[in-house]
Amino acid sequence: MNFLFAFLLSSVPSAISTPAVSGTISTLAAPNTAQPDEVDRLIAAGRAELDAGRAEQAQVLFEEADAKTGSHMRTRVWVLRSWIDQGRYNDAFDQMELLERAGAKGAAVDYIFGMGSYRRALDNIAAGGSSTVQLALVDAANHLKGATDGDPDLFDDAFTPLAHAAWLAHEPSQLKLAINSAELGTKARPKSHNASYVHGLVLAWQTIEAAGREDEKTKQAAAKKGLTAFAKAAKLLPEDKSTVSNRAEYHLQAATLALWIPDKDLAAREYAQAMGSDPSKVDFGVIWGALAGGENGVAFFVTCLEDAKAQYLKRWGDKTKGDATLLWWLGYAQTETGAYEEADKNLEQAVQKWPAYENAYWYQALARYRAENYVGAAEALEVWWGKNPASLVAMIKGNPELHIGIVYYTQGKCYAAGPTGVAQAAVCAEILCGVEPTKWERWNDLGLFSRDSGFLLKRSSKKKEDQARAEDYFERSLEAYKKGMDLAPEQAGLYNDAAVILHYYLLRDFEQAMTWYSKSQNLAVKALANPDLKDFERTRTEIAKRDSADNLKKIRKLIQKRKKSNERDKKTDDGAPLSLAD
Repeated sequence: MNFLFAFLLSSVPSAISTPAVSGTISTLAAPNTAQPDEVDRLIAAGRAELDAGRAEQAQVLFEEADAKTGSHMRTRVWVLRSWIDQGRYNDAFDQMELLERAGAKGAAVDYIFGMGSYRRALDNIAAGGSSTVQLALVDAANHLKGATDGDPDLFDDAFTPLAHAAWLAHEPSQLKLAINSAELGTKARPKSHNASYVHGLVLAWQTIEAAGREDEKTKQAAAKKGLTAFAKAAKLLPEDKSTVSNRAEYHLQAATLALWIPDKDLAAREYAQAMGSDPSKVDFGVIWGALAGGENGVAFFVTCLEDAKAQYLKRWGDKTKGDATLLWWLGYAQTETGAYEEADKNLEQAVQKWPAYENAYWYQALARYRAENYVGAAEALEVWWGKNPASLVAMIKGNPELHIGIVYYTQGKCYAAGPTGVAQAAVCAEILCGVEPTKWERWNDLGLFSRDSGFLLKRSSKKKEDQARAEDYFERSLEAYKKGMDLAPEQAGLYNDAAVILHYYLLRDFEQAMTWYSKSQNLAVKALANPDLKDFERTRTEIAKRDSADNLKKIRKLIQKRKKSNERDKKTDDGAPLSLAD
């Protein structure tokens, strides 16, 4: 898609529903019998309604005038014109063809066929476009040129559609026609914001065409006039919220044109105006590409968006959701400039206003990470993990080398922070298990951090719900170690650590715990006999051998003690007398 076509969709009017088609078809009628000034007054009033976008009201006035002339071509053309603005261009074509067969010709015929073809092309574009669009635009331009050449004063409202049709068709041979028609359109309708807007589009076309020929003088002159036209279009808009979409469009096109000068500062101001009016009209990725490059480019982008945010708040207040995308991009950029606290706030607002922007939690975590608030970073990740684990995993896997490193480093820093960070270290470990579920080391980390989280919670709070949560941590720790065993059955430490959970924390299944301690011993002895065992593995295996041996002694004593206690209880149950010595 070329530069000009980038304007296309934003410059097409919205579709209008089609009224029912009249069954009566008029042809050329008897001579006019009404007073000319009365008919002229009705036509003038109807055209004013057309200019205001009230085609139905215009039709009523035109039909009244048409009745007074007996459907003379002088008035009938305006009835058909009102149909076109209501989407009834096919009906208008049918009647004009009948009128042509009855002898009608000249500028009025071209006017109806030109305006109808133009409107049909716009509706076609709005519906997604088809192979007939270009033909309709060329037809429109040809007929409208005939109308304006034939009677430029009567059909002066055709100059702007002619220029727009030529611009949309983008035939190089029609550039001069488009420029002249656009200028005449602004003279015919000096208070029309749309006429000035189309004038700006055509001048942008001239700017690009001159740039292609390396004609710097023409390029700069056309760009300057185009910027003036867009500014005038925005100024002519009523100062109310119903016009924000058009206002954003006009400033957006001015920003794009400013980049051709090039004037990056002006482009930034125009982009800010567009975003501050209606952020939904803006492609933030395009603006990022236009402003964020080069030295201090991201800071320049941030300044632009901060300006846009201020304008949006002034216009709309802070209770709307329309600025969610703006806030997301502002927060994202601020993570790159070092404004971490501001980034955190803007990203939080963005995702609260628009929950689908859940990757805001990642950049929120990144801002805190870069600010060395590692527990806070893990907390942001925990929110996303709780809402949508799959999407967080997908985000991390999008750049695994970098993103896994960030989560892993955060995990380590949280654990190193002591009691205040252990639970968040467990969150990071759980996330990494989701990202790399086949790595036993991830499950080992989850087992350790879950165990310690449960221990700290159980010791620090006697509340029933906290004690229950502590038990949940222990259960999760056990399952993590068992998963690690499945993935790496040769790792002695996993068996010892899983047995520890049963032995010291869950206080159950002591026979299973003793079996795992024994297996840890056997695996450790076997591994340590390997002379090629790496130093790190050797150290870890020696610890497992030492701990499992110590724990094995303790659990054997515990099992023996419980066995004796059970035997004593059994004697008591059989009726044997209790002794105080017992």
